[in-house]
Amino acid sequence: MAGCSSLSIGYGQAPRLLAWWVDDYLDLDRAQQAQADAALQQLHAWHRREELPHWQALLRQAQRDAQGGLDAAELRRLEERLDASLRRSLRQAAPLAQALLAGLAERQWQGLQRQLDEKLDEWREREADDPDGRQRARRYVRGLSNWLGDLTPAAEQEAHAQALGWPRSDAALWRERAARRALIVDGLRAWSRGEHEAGVELLMAASARVPQRLGPAEQAQRQRKLDSLSQVLALQPPAEPRRRWAKWLSDLESLQGES
Repeated sequence: MAGCSSLSIGYGQAPRLLAWWVDDYLDLDRAQQAQADAALQQLHAWHRREELPHWQALLRQAQRDAQGGLDAAELRRLEERLDASLRRSLRQAAPLAQALLAGLAERQWQGLQRQLDEKLDEWREREADDPDGRQRARRYVRGLSNWLGDLTPAAEQEAHAQALGWPRSDAALWRERAARRALIVDGLRAWSRGEHEAGVELLMAASARVPQRLGPAEQAQRQRKLDSLSQVLALQPPAEPRRRWAKWLSDLESLQGES
């Protein structure tokens, strides 16, 4: 939701964008592309019909929760409700994806793993090119602004300072990230065998949405971010997040009315 400058445009183009992403990772042939397109169209239609009302209710509740002030616990509750939406979507996607995944050649599975390994290498290189952490701090501030609206100068300064103080990723953290990324392939292979719920759990863990399945280094990093968030929120008036969420709610209501 927060990652797209225009929610309406991004949501409307989701099947096409996802089809490009799937093809990029799996190198599909023409028949497989047609399978993927059909499955994504069905998933998108279901999501518009079933999940958009959940998103609207979520934002209305978030606005009510923020009326007396916003804290990290309230944002975590919002995150948990979004995680529940992701889990429902994965459960809907599993049977739609099974036929496509079951027909993949071993070279396509191996290509997927190579793509994931390359992405991890790109993240390592990005961190190596940012020895003082300034780019990381800017990304953190931008991410908070997506969720919370325009940060006050004091909140932005605090967020930037917090991110600069985080330790650099070490070997243990990279090993844990690599192991978590490998769960993507495990989850999709489970779907290909018809083990839908097992695949859902693996993919939730792969996307870091199951905190208890994070390794010690990733858990420590997550806790640092939560601690930082509490300090930033103390400097951010609740009116700004409510304004941002009201705009999202308006966009979602428009999307709900589209055919």
